[in-house]
Amino acid sequence: MGKRVLVGLSVLCLVYAVVFVLVSGYRQHPWGFYTQIPLVVIPLVGGVVGLSRCKEWGGMKSVMGKVLLSFSWALIVWSVAIGVWTYYLMTGVALPYPSFADYLFVWSPILWIFGLIQLSGSVGASQGLRDLRERVRGLLMALVVGVVSYYVLVVIAHKNIIGSPG
Repeated sequence: MGKRVLVGLSVLCLVYAVVFVLVSGYRQHPWGFYTQIPLVVIPLVGGVVGLSRCKEWGGMKSVMGKVLLSFSWALIVWSVAIGVWTYYLMTGVALPYPSFADYLFVWSPILWIFGLIQLSGSVGASQGLRDLRERVRGLLMALVVGVVSYYVLVVIAHKNIIGSPG
């Protein structure tokens, strides 16, 4: 049943997007915030379907159950965060920084990372980080990604200002 729901939801969102584009004519439209609706609905449905299927995979007693549980909660948290952000857009309230949505967004990658770590252990990826050289290489890659992300998101995008201007 979950697959049919997701396929149906995907088709509905595709039809919605096509109709929206036809109505808006590829320009900024006052209905612009309605494009956020699929970004709220799709992960929410995916997370709920994942939670409902978690027991089939063993729940918290199995690795795959933990992976599914973690990914499902990550999707739900992401969906609620987008919903909060969309609420700010719809009401015309200036987006505070950091907002409640920002605090929620932080948890989604943490849950995804936890799920990926659990998943990597179940498929044998932990065999690749056995010696010190490979662990250092993995740590260096994570640091490079962090530095590049900081540079792009803070230095370039926000002109080296963290927090609300003014």
